[in-house]
Amino acid sequence: MWHYAHAALAYAKKDHQMAVFHYRQLLAKNPSLVYPRFDLALILAEDQQFRAAEWEFQQLQAHLPPELAKIARNTQAQIAENEAWQSDFYLQYTQTDNVNNASSSPIVNVNGRIFHKNEESLPQSAKGVRYGLGLSKLHNVKGNHFAGLTLNYSGIYYWDNRDYREQSLSISPSYSYRKALYRFSFSPFIEQNWLGSSRYNYQFGATVSGLRYLNSQWLVSGRFTHLQKRYFEELTASRYNSYQHQLGGGVQWQAVKNGRFFANLDGVREIARETAQSSNKWLARVGAVFQGERWAMQASIGFGKRYFADKHYLFGYKRLDTEYQANVAVWNRTWHWRGIVPKLNFRYQKIDSNIPDFYTRQNQEWFITLEKLF
Repeated sequence: MWHYAHAALAYAKKDHQMAVFHYRQLLAKNPSLVYPRFDLALILAEDQQFRAAEWEFQQLQAHLPPELAKIARNTQAQIAENEAWQSDFYLQYTQTDNVNNASSSPIVNVNGRIFHKNEESLPQSAKGVRYGLGLSKLHNVKGNHFAGLTLNYSGIYYWDNRDYREQSLSISPSYSYRKALYRFSFSPFIEQNWLGSSRYNYQFGATVSGLRYLNSQWLVSGRFTHLQKRYFEELTASRYNSYQHQLGGGVQWQAVKNGRFFANLDGVREIARETAQSSNKWLARVGAVFQGERWAMQASIGFGKRYFADKHYLFGYKRLDTEYQANVAVWNRTWHWRGIVPKLNFRYQKIDSNIPDFYTRQNQEWFITLEKLF
């Protein structure tokens, strides 16, 4: 009984490791105990030790009363669902008046000399659909160790501006160590991108990430990514081939049962072949998610700066961009079909640059997405 009491006390403190230790000590002396083994199996499942939990349930298979057998079956079904292939997709109609991310200024003022832009250098409009499909799988190998694989294919299809059609294909295996209260993962990746009908660039690198639940209301997370970017066109590659270090952190607060707030801070250091294209960027975002009985909403705003490392080749001074963001999504939780939910979205982005004739721009759009949420 000493081990049983200490196991219950440890679990009440969310100390899963110590709870498992005391239950195993108890069962080593009394292997036929049903209820302690059942409690151990549930704690192992909660602590992400799926293989160990399944072994304990197998030992109990012929000994559980009906009400506990039902709980055991439901827990095993949840484990199987967590380890099955997961799919997600989205489909979005999109319309933009600045598909090429160009400044709307019709002229370029270079030290008092005025140059007029041609039509291709001004903002261009486009209509089309944005789409994405993803497949992922996570498997508990042993203990708290997991192996995973993620495949993603996405793109934008513009039917009236073919030069700016985009496609992206990526693959990312992963290793993760997962516990009830925290997780750590390492994910190498490679990604191929197309622009129009041509291969545009490819990227490869790795991400290290982690999160921890501080309590039932607070969650903190962080990640670091090293990325290498390579372009196929020779002139573009000579200027823009680069590597990046990305560092990000976030916090979530579950203020009430159906609402939470979040804040994120991200930084990117990019080192490009051409020094004037190298930059340091930071972006801060805050937002909230609310889910009522029928309606749900997510909203966020962002602000950031991007500092370039060397003087611009035309203007003789360093470029500095200031970025503003706003995003809103609204959906009805009762409107779904096989887990596919329609969402009404608004997205706004504005970049103010100290070289406005080239880089100051803004984009805003309303669009509807179909997303698989469950």
